[in-house]
Amino acid sequence: MVPGWRLGWLIIHNRFGVLDQVKKGIVALSQKIVGPCSLVQGALPRILAETPEEYFEKNRKVIETNGNIVDAALKGVLGLSSIRPQGAMYQMIAVEKSIYGDDVLFAQNLIKEESVFCLPGSAFSAPGYVRIVLTYDEQIMREAADRIKDFCKRYAGAKCKEEDSSDEGCEVNSCESA
Repeated sequence: MVPGWRLGWLIIHNRFGVLDQVKKGIVALSQKIVGPCSLVQGALPRILAETPEEYFEKNRKVIETNGNIVDAALKGVLGLSSIRPQGAMYQMIAVEKSIYGDDVLFAQNLIKEESVFCLPGSAFSAPGYVRIVLTYDEQIMREAADRIKDFCKRYAGAKCKEEDSSDEGCEVNSCESA
């Protein structure tokens, strides 16, 4: 796997023009994402023919395991919810703006305070989310997930402490554990 070396295709059957709007969206998205790597395009037939199935199965298991690690670590963390990938090597995590600021601020603070890199969803027309890569070794993924959790506990705890003496709008259990 080489993140960033994109290759893919999409075919639509637009009989009678019923998918004209979908086609416009696909064209706009493909222009925003940037085209595939020409090296990969030329090498794809050989890559597919000569790569053993075990390689693909191993990668699928790594991604699934790491997705499980992230889900388990972030379960119950105030202001976060993850979306499991279905064919991607990335996981999207919704970030509650009222607690952590926008997705760009969340990503900036996470790298600054915990040395964990993620991309803000705003870079992909998905504001309010961050994207993490699931291709790392299990140990590294566990460490990153724990750091994200610790980071969020600090922010959620600080947000709760900023509130006046009322618990309204704040989950008490999350505040007490921070």
